Amino acid sequence: MKSKTCSTWTEPSRPDASLHVSQQQPAAASGVRQSEISRIESGHGNPTLKTIGSLTRAMGAELRIASS
Repeated sequence: MKSKTCSTWTEPSRPDASLHVSQQQPAAASGVRQSEISRIESGHGNPTLKTIGSLTRAMGAELRIASS
């Protein structure tokens, strides 16, 4: 039986830029190191779902995962 994999990635926007939030603020609130946030924002990071969830909660946002 062949399994089917479907994934969609939407490039993250920079909510911190429009909200004037430094990388240190979500780092402190989420427990994710500022250097990791920098790598994620620059496109060089490979965050886990746990990391994405921590950052999402720290910024007061909601993470939705849906299949299409």
